[in-house]
Amino acid sequence: MRPGGQEIIRRTIDDLLIASVRYVGEYGACGGYFDRLLRRAGPHAVGPPFCLFADEPGEAGVEIECCVPVDVVVEGDDVRSRVLPGTEVLSITHRGPYRTLGEAWETLFDVIEGENLQAAAPRREIYLDEEPAGSESHVTELQVPLDRIG
Repeated sequence: MRPGGQEIIRRTIDDLLIASVRYVGEYGACGGYFDRLLRRAGPHAVGPPFCLFADEPGEAGVEIECCVPVDVVVEGDDVRSRVLPGTEVLSITHRGPYRTLGEAWETLFDVIEGENLQAAAPRREIYLDEEPAGSESHVTELQVPLDRIG
């Protein structure tokens, strides 16, 4: 158990059929993209929504893919489906407002560095329990894929 009660878990995640919308921009813009995604995929959603993030922001912003697990392929407008490949991840569950997610990400990357692991992309932010805006009780799982070496 880490300071603040945050447990770090290493586990393997299975392949996952997702519907998603990609954009390049600010983290805070994802709400509108999730609205469009869930209007198209909502009846087929089978799990919590999440974002995939590329490693480094470019000049235009961060490459973000807003996703939801689905039970069938969903296509239309800018929504696309694909299989997100399974992988080994290191994860931490953050309880609290989104403004403090950076601390949980830092904790996760400190462990990766301390254990001499290799992080891969894309990182995942899974919104397990989303309370009203500004809430102190959001529950978000952060996952960093690990490179398989050798």
